[in-house]
Amino acid sequence: MHHDELAARVLDLMAAHPAWHLPLGYKDGVYGAERVPSGAYLGDRDMFLLVVDGNRDLDDPTDASHAGLFRGFILRNSDVGAAALTLDVFLYRVICGNNIIWGFQHVAGFRRRHVGASIQDEWTASLAAVRSSLNADVADDRLVLLRAQSRELGSTREAVIDTAVQRLDLSQKQAGEAYALADTFEQNPRSVWGYVQGLTRLSQRTPWQDGRFVLDRAAGRLLTAVN
Repeated sequence: MHHDELAARVLDLMAAHPAWHLPLGYKDGVYGAERVPSGAYLGDRDMFLLVVDGNRDLDDPTDASHAGLFRGFILRNSDVGAAALTLDVFLYRVICGNNIIWGFQHVAGFRRRHVGASIQDEWTASLAAVRSSLNADVADDRLVLLRAQSRELGSTREAVIDTAVQRLDLSQKQAGEAYALADTFEQNPRSVWGYVQGLTRLSQRTPWQDGRFVLDRAAGRLLTAVN
C-alpha cells in the first residue's frame, strides 16, 4: 500500500464529511505560534495521519470540565515495508497544540503487514468500517462508558494493580503509577473507566511516541473488554 493511495482515500472521506479534519497544532512546532492544521507527517520511510471528528461529542460524567469525548483515527504506513499498515480508531478528550492526545481511549484497530494482495481488500473494508464507526450514533459509545464506570477491576488498590499487570502485560511500576494518577484525578480509580484514564495520563507523561502508544493500546484493550 503506497502513501498516495492511503492519503487520497482519507482526503475523500474528509471531503464527504467536512466534520473530519486535521487537528490544529502550533506552526512549525513552535509553542505559542499560530495554530494551523497539523497531524499529517511524511518521512522517507513512514507516513502518519491523525484525523478527528469534533462534530458530535459524547458526555463523560466523570470529567468535571464537561468538555465531552470526541472521535478520531490514526493511520500509519511504511510503503518501503519497514512497518505494517495500521489504523486505530479512538475516543479522546482534548488534542493540544503539540498533538498530544489527552484522554485517549482506543476503540478498534487494523494491522496488516505488506505481504500478499489481500491487504488491498482488507484496507478498503477497514476504511469503510471507520466511516461507519465515526459517523454512527453515540448511543453505543455512551453505553460502553456507563458500563466502564460501574465495573471495578478490584476492591482495593493492590487488587486493581494485580489485575492490570496480569491482563495488560504492564510492569508493576507502570500499573502502580497509573493507579496513582487515577486516584488523583478520577472519581473512582478502581473502576475500569477511572483506571483507563490513569493509563492515558501516564501515557502523556511518557517521552517517546512508541511508549505512549503501548500504554494507550493497553487502555483500549481494557475499555473494549466491557462491551
